[in-house]
Amino acid sequence: MISHKQFVRAVASLALAVCAAACGPSGPPGAEDVLASAEAMVSPEPGLYRSVSRLERFELPHATPQEAARLRTMMDGLEPQESTTCLTSADAKEGFAAVLREVQQGDCTITEFSANEQYMRARMECRGAAGAISEVVMAGQGTTTSSRMQLDVEQTSSAVPGGTLQMRFAVSNRRIGEC
Repeated sequence: MISHKQFVRAVASLALAVCAAACGPSGPPGAEDVLASAEAMVSPEPGLYRSVSRLERFELPHATPQEAARLRTMMDGLEPQESTTCLTSADAKEGFAAVLREVQQGDCTITEFSANEQYMRARMECRGAAGAISEVVMAGQGTTTSSRMQLDVEQTSSAVPGGTLQMRFAVSNRRIGEC
């Protein structure tokens, strides 16, 4: 379940990883470029937002049919998830650039980050426990009163049945009134 504010923080978390990386001219985007892109993004209006998150795809391409069915059944019970969140004036003013400076995230490397006033796209690789590797592609768009984001995740790990897990999440947020 991702609220509008969590959406902002998720994007910022991805971008922050760039700040920690040593980026050459042919490597991932530099911290200054990420901050400049983030500052160009539209800020949401304060107010009450409804957030809906859905798991749109869940595949275990190399797992046995029984393992895949068992895990799909578990995931089906988790969504869609709906919530409401009050976005204060202070939260709205915070913007992406401010969040970039305060959020710290784990062992991730951004290979792509682009944004303009209404659209963002990021691609990153994260390394986790026991050699797990997650490739994440995020694409989103927003206005002052709504946002929509899609996250495609492919994880490889010995802990995953069949070694590979593929998921797609969609998150939408819409302002529904005053707090």
